[in-house]
Amino acid sequence: MIKIVNTCRITRHTLLVTGLVALLSMFLPAPNASALGLGIAPAQMEITDALRGTQYDRMITVFNPDPVEINVTFGQGGNIDGWAGFYQLDNPSVRVDTLLIPAKGEVKVLVRFSIPEDTASGKYTGTVYAETVPDEEDKIEAGILAKLQAPAIVTITVIGEEIISGTVHDISVMDIETSYPLRIKVDFANTGNVWATPDIQAKIKKAGDVISNLSSAGTKVAVNTRETIVLEWDSAEQEVADDYTADISVVLKDKVIATEEIPFKILPVGTISRSGTLSEFTLQGEAKLDSLVVLNATFVNTGLIDTKAKFLGEIYIDGELSRQIQSEEVLVTAATTDILKAYLKLETLGRYKISGYINYEGKKTEIRELAFDVTGEELSSQITGETAADNSESTIAQNQSSGIPFYIFIILGVIIIAIAIFLAMYYLKKNKRTEKSDSST
Repeated sequence: MIKIVNTCRITRHTLLVTGLVALLSMFLPAPNASALGLGIAPAQMEITDALRGTQYDRMITVFNPDPVEINVTFGQGGNIDGWAGFYQLDNPSVRVDTLLIPAKGEVKVLVRFSIPEDTASGKYTGTVYAETVPDEEDKIEAGILAKLQAPAIVTITVIGEEIISGTVHDISVMDIETSYPLRIKVDFANTGNVWATPDIQAKIKKAGDVISNLSSAGTKVAVNTRETIVLEWDSAEQEVADDYTADISVVLKDKVIATEEIPFKILPVGTISRSGTLSEFTLQGEAKLDSLVVLNATFVNTGLIDTKAKFLGEIYIDGELSRQIQSEEVLVTAATTDILKAYLKLETLGRYKISGYINYEGKKTEIRELAFDVTGEELSSQITGETAADNSESTIAQNQSSGIPFYIFIILGVIIIAIAIFLAMYYLKKNKRTEKSDSST
């Protein structure tokens, strides 16, 4: 009977401690978890036969599986710390500090590894990673900020031997019209472990006689990269004929790795069929007042000859013609795609409609249209950020209603826990004394 009473007392004290801890948890704000997921691919990268003082490029893809956009930054660690740099994939000269990953979207990034000159031979392991950046709402809240990190394991084996090698997959020459440049295209792949600079040499012959010599040794191809190198010959002042040939050699480190002799014709202007399409017409930039946007017109040259192309368009604001716009004229090689860019400053509020086409040497593509609304910056932020603003105001209101800094809650919590432990120990000792008194009785 006595044990039952004492056990009940201890249970009550335990419940007291549990209740105080639960009360404490009610006062402490929960950490913000606005970003719930982050991924990176590939999860592992390996560079073998790397040389000191050499750069190696790899691509990573950062994934955002959540329904909200997130900002990420990039970092590195381990034995390769300081070797990696992060750049825009479509513009490798521009370094990336932070990136906005759209909701349920992905962004590709170029990672450039630079092996220091004084690196000893051996295997080096580290990581490159993407990490979420807290947004303004996270900074307002007084909770603990949780950062998500998606790492990729990198293994680099540094050796001392330089390997220069390459493969030519294709050499091509097409018929041209008078005054158009002849383009000799060499599809080259670098199979070595250092940058390769193939020397492309060509002799242009007419009826077997050499009329011109060409060479190009200025294109550097990265390791494990395949690139089309173009060598041009100016055909101005050459007569129309069908007895031309191009003798082409590809030399790498004083070794000839490919040769080919290709016949071609110089034809009168207008002989070779020209055709093309305006495959895509898009807006690049933020459509708000006084901003500068880019109109991207994608031209696909489906013809058999290089073609000069220019985008021409008309701008309508609220249904009325405002002005005309055009891009620079670009020479688009046969069977390739190029983006013609026109720049537009949005100086007027209203509904914009841009109608345009591509003119390629007298021919026109189909007309495409693009429409969007231009609003003031303040109005735009209210519309696009309505949900975020409501959530932010709610968070601020909760913090302001308490009127107490966050660290005060931590101090109070520690004091409450200490008091709870003291009371529990006090009553436990008191119970033991009562047991001894009852036993002696």
